[in-house]
Amino acid sequence: MSPSQGQRKLTAILSADVVGYSHLMGEDEQATVDTLKQYQQAIGRVIERHMGRIVDAPGDNILAEFPSAVEAVNGAVEIQKVLEGRNLELPSERRMEFRIGVNLGDVIEDDSGIIFGDGVNIAARMEALAEPGGICISSPVYDAVEGKVHFGYDFLGEQRVKNIAMPVSVYRVRAGSDMPLPARWGITRALWDGHPWVDPINIQYRKDADHASHRCGKECRGGVAGWQLPAPPARADPYLPDR
Repeated sequence: MSPSQGQRKLTAILSADVVGYSHLMGEDEQATVDTLKQYQQAIGRVIERHMGRIVDAPGDNILAEFPSAVEAVNGAVEIQKVLEGRNLELPSERRMEFRIGVNLGDVIEDDSGIIFGDGVNIAARMEALAEPGGICISSPVYDAVEGKVHFGYDFLGEQRVKNIAMPVSVYRVRAGSDMPLPARWGITRALWDGHPWVDPINIQYRKDADHASHRCGKECRGGVAGWQLPAPPARADPYLPDR
């Protein structure tokens, strides 16, 4: 596709892919497809919360874009925490882990909303370098989020990646499994010990963060980029048991 057939723009690109998808399909196709659909829906909700959009979702891959690198990284961390909680509900052999890569780059967007270019390719290469359940970001993303998104970062050096002429500096994001959840999720009550929570924005029963939220403990403070989790009210929602 030539530049005249699309619009150029700078965007933050997220690429996510299932680890060992072929093996999971070989063990149980229907269960794998069902889990994948559920996880894709959960990922889609997180992406929307961070003002992103899903560009394409072929097979077990998800390609998304965000208006800023900060939202993309926060979204990537939230995705991994949501999926970590969901995986705890599954037998170990049926758990579905994703690798995530994030890049900030120039892309071409066609009339149907699909994006193309080296910016997309580098995001996919970042994803391939990530560990299962992990996140890798390129140096433009790191430069954009440093001092704004307060996670740990490990510099993995300059990596030569397929179909990219120049080496790419890569960073691994260390969010930590015990990092508190952000208040911007719309949580009205901090719940622990494995209880689910209600998202008042969508007015629906949600289990995306049940296991992740109890990790915070009863003194859960701070969060992604410094958000604060509100204190629990005296009475829980009618959906939830009193403690």
